[in-house]
This record gives sequence, C-alpha cells and structure tokens, in this order.
Amino acid sequence: MNFPELCALYYRADVMVVTSLRDGMNLVSFEFLACQSKKGSKGALVLSEFAGAAQALGAGALLVNPYNVAEVAKAIYVGLNMTAKEREERFTYLDSHIHGHTAQEWAEQFVASLRHAREASNYDAGFFSKLTELGDRDLHAIGTQPEPGT
Repeated sequence: MNFPELCALYYRADVMVVTSLRDGMNLVSFEFLACQSKKGSKGALVLSEFAGAAQALGAGALLVNPYNVAEVAKAIYVGLNMTAKEREERFTYLDSHIHGHTAQEWAEQFVASLRHAREASNYDAGFFSKLTELGDRDLHAIGTQPEPGT
C-alpha cells in the first residue's frame, strides 16, 4: 500500500485504533489527524497509553491499556457511538495541540530554558555560554563564525 492509499483510509476511518505495547513517538496518530482535518465528520482516536503520542494527544484521545482487551473493545464502541459534537470537540483539541506544539516552538522554549539556567547560575556553560550574547541572532551561526577579535 502506498502513502496516498493509506491517507485515503485514514480519511475514511470513523475510529483510529493505535494499540502500541511499547513505542517511541509513532506518527500514525498524527497522520490520522492530519488526514481527518478536511473531513466534515471527524473520527475518534483510540490510543494506547504506552504509545509515545499518548503524552501529547492523550487529553483528546480515548486512552486504553492495550493489554486489557475489554477496555480496548469499550473504547472502540465509545468511539463509534460518540456524538458528532464530542468527536468535533476532541478533534479540535487535538488539532490545536498539534499546531500549537511545533518543533520550532520546542526549540525556542529549549533555548529559552538554557538562557534562563545560564542567567541563574555561576556555572561555566562553555560553548552554550554564548546563548546569552546572541539575542535574536540565528542559532545556526554559533560556532561557525570566528569570535570577534580573533
């Protein structure tokens, strides 16, 4: 199956079931949500509590323990029978979370945390000590340009 065919299945699904037993950050849940965004009646997401995506998407998904078959079956039933309004509310939450938590935002928060730690400490941060001097300059330039006066 190629990716466009997979996206078509994501689009048509009323419920997406991701029952990972152990996982990093699997993108299947995110792909499902992306494919559902143009659909009028949104699908529900049943997500393993062990999936890496559970931390990010758990508040809008139906979280399950994949070892508990009855719990998974109940979540599928709930997902198939929930009102269109609840599906839309859950999808809206998930969609806004995905668009509000980008890699760019993470990087900016990470660098801000490094700056804060440096300002609150006497510790010599070595290479990272330059972060307080940069201001809004491009972080990619760190270490690639000679120091002033050298």
